[in-house]
Amino acid sequence: MKGNSMFRQLLKWSLSILSSWAIRKHKIKLIAILGIGGSDIVKEILYTVLKEKMNVRRNIADIWWDLSIPLNVLGYDDKQRSSIQWINLLLSAFVALIKNKSNPQGLIINADTSKKATVDYWSKFVRPDYLVVLNYDEKSLLTNKLLTRINTTKGKIIINEKLINRVKKKIDFEDDKYFTYGQNKADLKIKSLSDGKLKIEYKKEKIILPKKIWISISENISGALFAVAILEKFTLKSIAYSFLKYSFPKSMITRIKTNLSNSAINV
Repeated sequence: MKGNSMFRQLLKWSLSILSSWAIRKHKIKLIAILGIGGSDIVKEILYTVLKEKMNVRRNIADIWWDLSIPLNVLGYDDKQRSSIQWINLLLSAFVALIKNKSNPQGLIINADTSKKATVDYWSKFVRPDYLVVLNYDEKSLLTNKLLTRINTTKGKIIINEKLINRVKKKIDFEDDKYFTYGQNKADLKIKSLSDGKLKIEYKKEKIILPKKIWISISENISGALFAVAILEKFTLKSIAYSFLKYSFPKSMITRIKTNLSNSAINV
């Protein structure tokens, strides 16, 4: 299927229409995680936490092309298909959206792309309820596009308080669009202690995580996933309990080791 063929353009348009329809009908709560380094971990642990109390999905395979997100929204395998298979998929999705009852759910997606055409396409129907910004690259087309888009919706930006000023230099927001985490004046206070433990505070609730629970991930990652869960009315204790139940897949451990090695080389 050629990149700019008429069939492909019609396919993209159809998938975007069906995705928008599915999001409205099923009241899909979109959680988009952006930023290099840690988005896979946030997605997987957040999925483990949220599924305790809500119907939630996440992208299992990497988001690798422009059709990945609409396929994930619609709940189909993220793979290439023949023209006939694509037509069957569109018909199947159309019929399902007409016949099936509303099924409220969450969808966690971690994605990035440097292709402007893909950014423009995704932004037509991707309106995150939570936009998790793990780190901020001023040149990131997708991050800036979604930040601009969320400014006109009811969505919330989850971000480390250290990044706010950098983001505001690029895009201006009202303070109520942010939910921050960090050590100082953040909504969610998170701080590593001298003995290796992690202290987390939100309003009147406070927990301290043992070193063995959170040592594999950073303060930044911990803050991001706790922030989303808190906004979904989870208590700090219930989030910490899900930490205990989570185990890193071998593939992710390998990726973490690779990232750590690359970071060491680049220091």
